[in-house]
Amino acid sequence: MSMKSQRSKKASQVFDIIESIADLGIKLGGIAFLLMLSYIIYGLAAKNGFTALAAMPKADRLRVLSLVMITGKIFWVSGAVVAFSVAARYYVEEALGYIISLLGVLLYLGTPYVFATKFPHELLAKNVAIGIVVTNFRSLGMTLFIPGAILILRHFALKIFRLFRRQDIKKARYDSSFIVGEVPDIDPEPYKPRPYSSCWHMPYCRTFIRGFCPAHEAKKSCWRLKRGCMCDGDIIMGALKARSSDGSSFHKELMYRGADMAPKTKLTAAQKRLRCRMCVIYDFHQNQKYKIISPLVFPFVVWLMWSSYSSVVGVLQTAVDFTDKLMKTVAFAPGADGLKHISASATPDYVLVVFVVWLGLIAMSYLLQFVEFCIFGLKI
Repeated sequence: MSMKSQRSKKASQVFDIIESIADLGIKLGGIAFLLMLSYIIYGLAAKNGFTALAAMPKADRLRVLSLVMITGKIFWVSGAVVAFSVAARYYVEEALGYIISLLGVLLYLGTPYVFATKFPHELLAKNVAIGIVVTNFRSLGMTLFIPGAILILRHFALKIFRLFRRQDIKKARYDSSFIVGEVPDIDPEPYKPRPYSSCWHMPYCRTFIRGFCPAHEAKKSCWRLKRGCMCDGDIIMGALKARSSDGSSFHKELMYRGADMAPKTKLTAAQKRLRCRMCVIYDFHQNQKYKIISPLVFPFVVWLMWSSYSSVVGVLQTAVDFTDKLMKTVAFAPGADGLKHISASATPDYVLVVFVVWLGLIAMSYLLQFVEFCIFGLKI
């Protein structure tokens, strides 16, 4: 067994192990998460549950608080295990990172308002058990940003580096054995990749045609002249005829085979542009362009978020304050603001930093998709 096949087998075994662990994490973590969530809902809904904490004797109150803390931690950890396991198991799904991140936003920002609409504000302001529950819900929301951001960053990195994978480009030799008066076998020049190649520096250019190509003669790429070896048959035919040992026999055989060296119709400029957009040489050039432009997206977004950090934080804080006012307006319980000490308006600075980083990752992903659309979709 070769070294390459051994490495491939080991990599497959590693992925199988990760997949098995992820499946186990989804099952066990999901069971624990649902059990803890059920207990929390029971404690919130029962008349003698968390809401009756103040009326309990001190010993019972301490016991309930201890149970709430343990339940909250297990709820948080099991939810995080499920999120990371799902991310590891279904990492190829492009939308998964955005879904997990959005769920984290909803848990972190939406939890105070959900509780504020269900419980009187006096109870929320004094009940430690409910405060612990809310804190763990919001902590889980913050934790979800980690696998979500990892998946978004992976998706972004794949877009950046997918065109940088080494591929063996083999230049096909022109087989002229079917022609009377054979074309001499001229060894092609070795392909030397360049950062921004002209068409005659690409692996598709044939050495024996190059001297007859108007693009090479004018030192302008074929897509600028709208003529070249891949689209004009008369260039190839002329090169073959000139290179053949017997030009007259070559021409007679072409006529016998029904080949016509002259173009049948004259294409318009728009038709020539469309032909270039469908050409393998132009697509290869667009790939080169993408390799140059796409890495610039990362430093550009980093600079943009750094230079506008205060403005972005201000917009986020304004949005959070607006959400606070909106939720208080639509809340069923009048003046339901008992969670003011853990409301969205009291968002810590590190949370705002996480939001900015998350927005930066999303901006990178969508900006990269825009660049890809312009280069490969619009063919700019």
